[in-house]
Amino acid sequence: MAEVKTEITINAPAKEVYLFSKEVDKFPEFMPDMKSIEILEKKPFDGGTEYLSRWVGSIQKFNLTVKWEEIDRWDDRSLVCEFYMPEGRGDYEVYKGVWKFADNGDGTTLVTLSLEVEYNVPMVGGLIKKLIAKLVKENADGMLEAIKKQMEKV
Repeated sequence: MAEVKTEITINAPAKEVYLFSKEVDKFPEFMPDMKSIEILEKKPFDGGTEYLSRWVGSIQKFNLTVKWEEIDRWDDRSLVCEFYMPEGRGDYEVYKGVWKFADNGDGTTLVTLSLEVEYNVPMVGGLIKKLIAKLVKENADGMLEAIKKQMEKV
């Protein structure tokens, strides 16, 4: 299983970055690896919103399309989103993680993304699993960079 943690500082208030990031269905507009994201259902929970969404991404290096559904629990009080793929609802064996949006006290936000991903390919060795971990890290870094670029547009 690939476990990845990445973070970035964005020159914008935490609440604004959080609210922007919560609009996941707009990610394909500025993230080239995301082909589509469709929100299938939104429902409130204590302090936030839970989404069920369908994601279609691409791994361009391998001309591969990856599909999954995920549940996101956006907690508006703590500025945290926990997410996971329900069992059997996509190409991953395991897909889950947490986004955190922390106010640095100077008008900037530290965004942390932690992911656990297992993409099972039958009869692959450790080398391929390391490659998958590297690709997951590159994708997570790219997502945060894309959000930073959008938030810091002048």
